Amino acid sequence: MYHRFPPSELWRARRCRDIITHFGRFPNRQRIFNRTLPPEESRYLNAGGVQG
Repeated sequence: MYHRFPPSELWRARRCRDIITHFGRFPNRQRIFNRTLPPEESRYLNAGGVQG
């Protein structure tokens, strides 16, 4: 199902899309599943990438 984002939130949808396109998932969720972070994802999160 397609949902429209209000213009004020479109940046958030694009940011999520870009992260998933780059990594194939949200890197910050790896710890939730007790998975080891690949080096690239670890660098991304350590540099202030999306947390939580």
